[in-house]
Amino acid sequence: MQTLVTFYDAESERVRFHATPIELIRTQAAATGTRRLLGLGTAWPEMEARLVEVLAQLRAEGCTGVVLGDIHLADVRAWYEDRVIAAGLEHVEPLWGDAPAQLLDEYAGAPLGVVYSPARLAVLDALGLGPSPERRERL
Repeated sequence: MQTLVTFYDAESERVRFHATPIELIRTQAAATGTRRLLGLGTAWPEMEARLVEVLAQLRAEGCTGVVLGDIHLADVRAWYEDRVIAAGLEHVEPLWGDAPAQLLDEYAGAPLGVVYSPARLAVLDALGLGPSPERRERL
């Protein structure tokens, strides 16, 4: 069964690193027809243990692999890859190494629309996509 797994900070109800509200993730999952969303609110110290638990659960349910969307942070990719493989699952990174500008061009015309949520405002600024000063103050 297709399952979208996302971890978010239980206190803020926002996805770590990107600060995406979990409600937006739920809306995106529904819009793409994702049949099951596992949105797991955690505190940072329990994140790894919960991930290991969820990977084991997915494998027990017959899942054979995990697809992640990392594009350039090797340490993040390695952290997930180690845990996915240790759980006996295939680790897949279809976007790995693609140029951010190329991905922006490709997905900007997507029929469902795209919400960009890089971890650093400097990335948006460098691409000419940074938020307005008013929006920046709310981030």
